Amino acid sequence: MLVETGALDFINIIKGHIDTEEGESLVLPSMGIPAAPYLEFAGAIKREFELPVFHAARINEVATARHALRENLLDMVG
Repeated sequence: MLVETGALDFINIIKGHIDTEEGESLVLPSMGIPAAPYLEFAGAIKREFELPVFHAARINEVATARHALRENLLDMVG
């Protein structure tokens, strides 16, 4: 796997697909989508790999960002 080669420095989590308009709207969640919809998914990825995990989808409040870092779900929010 690519992670094992040492070629990666971090993983940036983006969830969704762009083959349909509906799927694309989930990659770039709008204001109608709840805050931090993929935070738990990003945390699950972090638990599986020994690489820093970055994520930003609708983490638009400092309190949510602090929670993500404090609970070790992410290494960087942005």
